[in-house]
Order: sequence, then C-alpha cells, then structure tokens
Amino acid sequence: MTVQPDIQDLMRRTRQYEFADGLRDLQLAMMLGLTGAGIWLVFGPIWIGFLGSFVLRYGRWAAWAGLLWVFLPALAVFGMLGVMKVLRSRWLWVQAGTVRPSRWAVPKRVNLISAIILVGGIAWGIGLRSLGWVDETFVLRMLWTATGWSFGYTLVGVGRELG
Repeated sequence: MTVQPDIQDLMRRTRQYEFADGLRDLQLAMMLGLTGAGIWLVFGPIWIGFLGSFVLRYGRWAAWAGLLWVFLPALAVFGMLGVMKVLRSRWLWVQAGTVRPSRWAVPKRVNLISAIILVGGIAWGIGLRSLGWVDETFVLRMLWTATGWSFGYTLVGVGRELG
C-alpha cells in the first residue's frame, strides 16, 4: 500500500524553508531601519533648510528631491536580495540543498488588498484635506499610517500563507 504525500504540506514546508535562515528578517530590519533614518533625515531641520533653499533656487518641483531619501531604502532591499542569494548558495544551503525563492511571498489577492489599503488611506487623507477638515500634515501622516496598515496586512498574509 502506497501512502501519498501531502502535497500542500510539502509546499508549505518548502516555502517556510526560505524564511528559516533569518535573512528575510534581516532584510526587513534593514528596510525599516533605513526607512526610519531616511524619514528622520528628510524631516530634520538640516534637511528642511537645505530643501527650502533648493526650492527657492530651482522652483517648487525641486522639493520632490526630498522623496529620494524615502525611496533609497527600496534600492538597498533589492541589493540585499543578491547578497542573500550568494550567502544561501555558498554557505547556508550547501548541505540541505537550495530552494528557489518565490517571486511573491503572498498570493496576488493579498498584494491587491494591501495596495487598496494603501491607496485608500492616502485617498482618505487627501479627501479630508480637500474638504478642509484637516491640515496639510494630516495627508503626510496618513501616508505613513496607510503604509503601515498595508505592510501589516501583508505580513499577516505571509504568516497565514506559511502557517
């Protein structure tokens, strides 16, 4: 009598293997640390003064250069993917074998809902601002809040997907 393996359980355990070495946790910590440092820098008095002089010199659209510090952590995270691949193939998965990481850690449905949460939160902030019920800083605070809600939903989705 042949026992059929539980394919769903095997797939779940294989996907968990990608997270077992802790490199994804380090990647997440690096992303959060760099984002926090970038936000601190962007809203610090030195950067605000520099950006103000930059805007006076080159025009109002030059203020978008301030967002560069917010997006630089994303580039570091993508660079970390290459470092993780090298570390895993040379040292960590030599004995146990390799697992090709999934392109998406969660189903597309979770990514879509996460994007809706992000865009909806930002739209809510802009809508309240256009009605005059809140000040300008609320929109910015709503951007970070909606980002947190969206990211939290994604992390819950990863946890549910991996069991």
